[in-house]
Amino acid sequence: MMYSASSDKTQAVLISRRQDAVNWDQHAILLEGRKIHLQESVNILGVEFDSGLTYTSHVRKVAKDAAWKLSCIRRVAHLLDAQGVDTLYKSQVRSLMNLAPRMVLLLPVIPPPP
Repeated sequence: MMYSASSDKTQAVLISRRQDAVNWDQHAILLEGRKIHLQESVNILGVEFDSGLTYTSHVRKVAKDAAWKLSCIRRVAHLLDAQGVDTLYKSQVRSLMNLAPRMVLLLPVIPPPP
């Protein structure tokens, strides 16, 4: 079986507890003769992890996206009835907030109460 790495898709991060572990711009890994530069964080299946294996930046991004979508819904809420606002909220905002933590923590999905 032959392995070939795509240099534009391959990501590398140095995992360390030290705050000053590495100067990210000056280090690289050679893989099949191609340089893979170290990054401060990597994106794995839509979840961003940093060098300390935390996903704080991912949670911040999800919260920012949800807040933006909620503000959009608030701007058009006067044009919709209650069911329309509820449908937009559940599909755009709540789906982001419900999926993100469970995806990272691998917790079972618990259906909302009726």
